[in-house]
Amino acid sequence: RNRTRTGRKWVSGSGDSIDPLWSTERMHARHDLTWHRRYDKITVLSSNQLVLDNLRVCNNNGDTLNCGHCEKCLRTRMHLLLDGVESVPAFDNGTKLSVEYVQKQLDLTRSNPYGFWNEIHDRLLHERYQDDPRFTEYAHIVNKTLEQAHKV
Repeated sequence: RNRTRTGRKWVSGSGDSIDPLWSTERMHARHDLTWHRRYDKITVLSSNQLVLDNLRVCNNNGDTLNCGHCEKCLRTRMHLLLDGVESVPAFDNGTKLSVEYVQKQLDLTRSNPYGFWNEIHDRLLHERYQDDPRFTEYAHIVNKTLEQAHKV
């Protein structure tokens, strides 16, 4: 987990060995839910409105919490949608995702998040979502995009 091909840990500003160092006398910081996948963590967070109002996942955000359209924002928004959260104020001022928007924005040729999008694709194919035609369309878009990205 979180290792490169050489077996070394990825360098980042957060991790189970680093996060406790952010603690102070008044606040204890800990790295939690390390055994969960990203979408499991998002599911936990999706029921907390305070978190949804202030959620920050974007690296391209500038002056806002999140740009709402980069790959990282898009995959987080898809997971939230799969958890029943249609609109999140921290992304595009609460603009709802649409099939057209996802089709226009989803581009995996500039990054390597295949594992994340494979998880989303698997979730979209779950029988729980088969009654809503949007999810069938999202699954088709994600599958097509994954196939195109593998060809590049």
